[in-house]
Amino acid sequence: MKKKKSWVKKRHVFIKKALHFFFHLPMKLKYRYSYEKFKIKKGEKYIVVCNHTTTLDPVFLNLSFNKMLYFVGSDDLFNIKYLSWWLQYLTGIIPKSKGKSDIGTVKTMLRVLKEGGTVAVFPEGNRTYSGELCYISPAITKFFMMSKVPIVIYNIEGGYGVDPRWGLKKRKGKLCGKVKRILSPDEYKTLTEEELHNLIINELNVKNAPSENPYKSKINAECIERVLFRCPECGMVNTITSCGSNFSCSNCNSKWEYTESLTIKKDGVLYKHPVINDWYKEQLEYIKSFDTTIESVIFEDNNLEIY
Repeated sequence: MKKKKSWVKKRHVFIKKALHFFFHLPMKLKYRYSYEKFKIKKGEKYIVVCNHTTTLDPVFLNLSFNKMLYFVGSDDLFNIKYLSWWLQYLTGIIPKSKGKSDIGTVKTMLRVLKEGGTVAVFPEGNRTYSGELCYISPAITKFFMMSKVPIVIYNIEGGYGVDPRWGLKKRKGKLCGKVKRILSPDEYKTLTEEELHNLIINELNVKNAPSENPYKSKINAECIERVLFRCPECGMVNTITSCGSNFSCSNCNSKWEYTESLTIKKDGVLYKHPVINDWYKEQLEYIKSFDTTIESVIFEDNNLEIY
């Protein structure tokens, strides 16, 4: 029987050093990114879990560690011709089918650990829209239990301020990364899967807003309608429009400001939904309670342009 090729390659040592060399200064200058260093000693292996707020989270996370991290990535990346081959060759990224459990991915992660590599996972599998953690499947906890290696819980703070998923452009502000906690196998083997799952959620949850640090941009609120789609004043959907640091409802003419501290103001004072996540949660409740038996139009889009 033909032996499987190693997933952890010798070339990754050189590539890791090259990535650090090329990305360290740009990330520090452009994003004001600061980070704590974490040294992985010879023979040590870990699972690194991190919250997911920006497109560059894998780069930010990798800078903290002295050895290559083998990231689990959506198989969407592997649908891009040539890019997928280079990603696989250079970084050994582990493909996963988005939105469903994948036994093949688990086997590959265990294989990387067996070969002495460190696996890195964004358990949400998605970047946050509202500033709070996205749903984390309990299935990932089974892998943690099975691995029997230390779990490094890492927090990226300020990502939602610098690069909100719904935003049009990056903002100027502080961004930092640090190890929040290290769980040894002896610590988590006494926990149930549910207890470990809840612990990971609590440790990954970063308070993004309101922020003590300002995030500056001339267009702070532009495209906020991507995340705030229902006016809480009149209840209409798809009537929010944005310009600069302000946004408004075209139906009832309510107006708001999205501030540098990531808060929402109306008439100069904090709104009843002072942060995006509060408004977002109300929208989710509206969707959950919506009566789908009523034959009515929720909203109409008259934009016929095809992109």
